[in-house]
Amino acid sequence: MNKLVFIKRNKPFTDSKIIAECSGIRHDKIKRIIEKHMDRLKKFGFISTSYGVEIKSEKRGRKTEVYNLNEQQSTFLITLLKNTDTVVNFKEELVRQFYEAKQLLLEKKTPEWQQLRLTAKTSTKTLHDDIHDKFIPYAIEKGSKTYASKPTLAYTHFDKPINKALGINKNDREQLDTIKQNLLDIMNKSCSCIINMEINKETDYHDIVTISKDKLTKIANIFES
Repeated sequence: MNKLVFIKRNKPFTDSKIIAECSGIRHDKIKRIIEKHMDRLKKFGFISTSYGVEIKSEKRGRKTEVYNLNEQQSTFLITLLKNTDTVVNFKEELVRQFYEAKQLLLEKKTPEWQQLRLTAKTSTKTLHDDIHDKFIPYAIEKGSKTYASKPTLAYTHFDKPINKALGINKNDREQLDTIKQNLLDIMNKSCSCIINMEINKETDYHDIVTISKDKLTKIANIFES
């Protein structure tokens, strides 16, 4: 199941769109349940909303309001849903992910996590410097029109497979546990090493990107095994 819980202002949340998608219930129906029990839900905290999220099943694809719910609010809400197999599986996973989010928030306070995060940030900067100072000029020298006109794509071509291997979006690096912060650092350093080594070998710049992706997949598989 996909990521159900996100961290906002150092607190774990889910939202009505996630609940609708994972329970198999239309989002407008979930919203009606929330609005019906709004006074009860507000006893567990303020309910914020997000806009600009497109719900295709509602209003012919127009954008709609999405409710953000904390752990207590979402726990109360899911008790109101009929226990189909889909809903029960969703409830189990939601409970698990809220627990993991709370553990991560505790972990982030430790010196070990903070040091690993600093190390990963440093290696990310080193990788980006290598992309900027070495890979992009090398690719342009070898005839790349893409990197000449859109050099920022080079960062994406290396960062995106790293994020994919970590199972995260580009803005989620602050929410990685100690194991994945360490893995991020290893991947950054591997990419830097590949860029420098393959440029010295005069490898085609397309192949450098491919070699990097293959290496990241192997590293991720080692950590998962």
